[in-house]
Amino acid sequence: MAREKDYGQYLLNWPYEYMHMKDPVIRKNILDESIKQGIDPEGNKLRSMLWERRYPNGIEEDEYFKAWMYFDYVTEELNSFFGKKKRLNTVKGHIERMGIHAMKEYGELGERILYEELYHLVYNYIQLCADDRNYGSVILGFGKMNKDSYAMKIARNLYRVCYIPAKGLGLQDDFALLQKAAMEAYYDSFPEYDELYDSVINRGVEE
Repeated sequence: MAREKDYGQYLLNWPYEYMHMKDPVIRKNILDESIKQGIDPEGNKLRSMLWERRYPNGIEEDEYFKAWMYFDYVTEELNSFFGKKKRLNTVKGHIERMGIHAMKEYGELGERILYEELYHLVYNYIQLCADDRNYGSVILGFGKMNKDSYAMKIARNLYRVCYIPAKGLGLQDDFALLQKAAMEAYYDSFPEYDELYDSVINRGVEE
């Protein structure tokens, strides 16, 4: 972990490092150092608000990642009539806790700061998949996907989480910024596969 005196180096390209930092401890220290130095005070006020929403019980419990996992799970259940109202209410609850509606009160600034946090969620999900040896395996942990197949799998995952629940539950507006963040995080992770991603989204391809 970086020492306190080193946190200033992350501010040279603010908020890039904050949007890409995987370690939540360092990330919080980057934010605190930015606040201390008076960088973007209005933006940092909202970043702090979203931090409290994302980690209300400490960094061990990430509400954004919990929402992501539920959006993935609920995709399997959308065709079932039973429990549809409960699933809809649960998704709406995650949306509220993520600040999707709350940030609208702050106009363009709120949208920009929320986008940064959603981008961080998706970008780091992609990095977690890259670090997971089994995720990139062809079958049962043996063999390794080529880059084309891996990029396709990630694109399908993002479609599954960010688009299917939105359409199936009639929540397109609530998922719009997450979809934008997913697109940009994918483009940044796989710059040579932007057309593949667009094709997956436009065709509605699920894994």
